[in-house]
Amino acid sequence: TMPGCGFRQHYVFVRSMHRLQLRWAEQLHIVCDSWGQVLRPFHPGRFSVNQLWKTGNALADLGFKPRAHFWDPFVRTFRTNIDQFEDTHCRRTSAIFVVDYMPETLRLAFLERCAKIRAGLFTAPAQIRNLALTEFLLRKENPVLVASLPFGVRRY
Repeated sequence: TMPGCGFRQHYVFVRSMHRLQLRWAEQLHIVCDSWGQVLRPFHPGRFSVNQLWKTGNALADLGFKPRAHFWDPFVRTFRTNIDQFEDTHCRRTSAIFVVDYMPETLRLAFLERCAKIRAGLFTAPAQIRNLALTEFLLRKENPVLVASLPFGVRRY
């Protein structure tokens, strides 16, 4: 672990690695294991939606699969905060994060939230690229999930 470092320092470390495109697996495992200890005592409002969203995107963009010690509490925290997602979060969430990293229940909650707030419907086509890519990948990789979506979400 990294004693004395809070979530903010770990978050900045992961974001910096993402910006520099560094793929130091062992350092990322150390950071994520340390985060797992912070996330274990479950407090839904402890982390902002932006922190969770950017962390998920950064891990997906780095192609890094964290251990369950971190991932399970992260997904649980992410799931409880999904109702705070706004249009920009839905539009800018990495398609790789949605398709490869999110478990099916979180993916369904994410899609329902985006449909509920009608994310991307009133923006320029260039700004909905991630949503379009997510839809394409889900239809290609997981057609059963797409077919099982509620009608309003599927139509969206």
